[in-house]
Amino acid sequence: MILRAPGRPAWLIAAAAALAGVWLIGSGVWGAAFRDPGDEPAVSQGEHVAIVLLSAGARRERPGGAWVPTRDAFYRIEKTADVYRACKHDERTCAVIVSGGDPDGHGISDAQLYQPWLVGSGVDPRDITLETQSANTRQNARYVSRILHGMPHDSVTLVTSAYHMRRAQLNFEGLGIRTHAAAAFSDSATVSLVPRRKNFLVAYHVVHETLGIAQYWVIHWIGVF
Repeated sequence: MILRAPGRPAWLIAAAAALAGVWLIGSGVWGAAFRDPGDEPAVSQGEHVAIVLLSAGARRERPGGAWVPTRDAFYRIEKTADVYRACKHDERTCAVIVSGGDPDGHGISDAQLYQPWLVGSGVDPRDITLETQSANTRQNARYVSRILHGMPHDSVTLVTSAYHMRRAQLNFEGLGIRTHAAAAFSDSATVSLVPRRKNFLVAYHVVHETLGIAQYWVIHWIGVF
């Protein structure tokens, strides 16, 4: 008769693997491959420059209070205002297109919500065009392309968060629109022995964008973009 050593309970192995996975995500050690590219100057060309701001949702200012842009949205608004000021400084014709609908039913589109913040940051309201129908990145590109087709422009500068930039540019390129990246600030993972809440959020963005890029290529491949 062959005697076997008792094996570890399956639940114990599963629990240890889950714990290791949680630590791995929260520690940020995976983040080296997903560093924020940093603040790269946007390359705007020609006399007529279109600056496209992609929305990042809205949040309650306080429970039951007014809707305001999210933290990432504020970074994008700030970046858009910076690009706009640089464009005006070069004495170009500068148009800002704000793209974002109301997918969560707040009663106001993201584009409408962001407009006063842009104006408050120095963007001339006469230079702002609102796109209020889109509910995702693919629709951002589709509806903005229609606006661009009726607007004189020599170049398009795309403003979105650094983690979102690759997927956003792919969607615009899929419609034949070449864009110059103006990446707004976004958090990157910080290596820590103790799991950090920020690292879980960054990991979520990484997974979300990776799946989004995969979805783009599948849709593009089957030809329904």
